[in-house]
Amino acid sequence: FGINEREATRVAGEIAGLNVLRIINEPTAAAIAYGAVSSREQRTVMVYDLGGGTFDITMIDIRPEAVEVICTGGDHNLGGKDWDDRIVAYMVQEYQRLTKSSEDILEDPETWQDLQTSAEKCKKVLSQREQAPIAVTHAGKRVKTALTREKFEEITQDLLERTIWITHSMLE
Repeated sequence: FGINEREATRVAGEIAGLNVLRIINEPTAAAIAYGAVSSREQRTVMVYDLGGGTFDITMIDIRPEAVEVICTGGDHNLGGKDWDDRIVAYMVQEYQRLTKSSEDILEDPETWQDLQTSAEKCKKVLSQREQAPIAVTHAGKRVKTALTREKFEEITQDLLERTIWITHSMLE
């Protein structure tokens, strides 16, 4: 958030009847929400926040009397949507391979939306299972296949490596 967004958030809280003492940064809020500041001991916490559209990494110093951001980094052009896009590209390739078609099925807005929704579901399934079923329907043709966790990690490896590089840069 910039100054304008922080002020708008403060005003919205007051309109809602809250006594707004201050607006804290999202990583600090995450540390509080996960109980990292409930202890009375001093500690340093790293918050790795890979959101839908952005990646943020923050180092926080937590002391009984204060919570302070030490350093922060990130990439506002890297997020879960990038992982979704890789899954969508894989689904398109699979559709083309299995139907022996070279058609760009993403030109159809309905197919594009279906693939985006399927990609999000696929990520969730792969967080618990070794493979996720995939069904691609376009122009009356339906193709069924699967995405393995191994293939998912292969097609998104460079994205994960970017988050690691950014994290190391922040730590330096």
